Amino acid sequence: MTTEQYSLYSMIQQQVQQQYSMAQSMWQNMFEMEREAQLQPLKDLEDSLQTEKDNLESRLKIAQAEYDAKKEEEKAGVKGLTPDYTGQG
Repeated sequence: MTTEQYSLYSMIQQQVQQQYSMAQSMWQNMFEMEREAQLQPLKDLEDSLQTEKDNLESRLKIAQAEYDAKKEEEKAGVKGLTPDYTGQG
């Protein structure tokens, strides 16, 4: 192989390597975009479920606080109805 042929061979080899790298990068990008597109509905569902969970937890805390308050009211009401046998009125 002459120097000129070797130089041409090296140049072509570099071009092929560059094209291969570009094609590989393009395929990786396309794959990643497709993957993201397929995952987006699941991400949206996850966000929706998290919002619903937060809402339910908040409502549960409010209901628990109301329940505890009613329980305290009942205790106070029962104490007021208990007869005082000490005679201290």
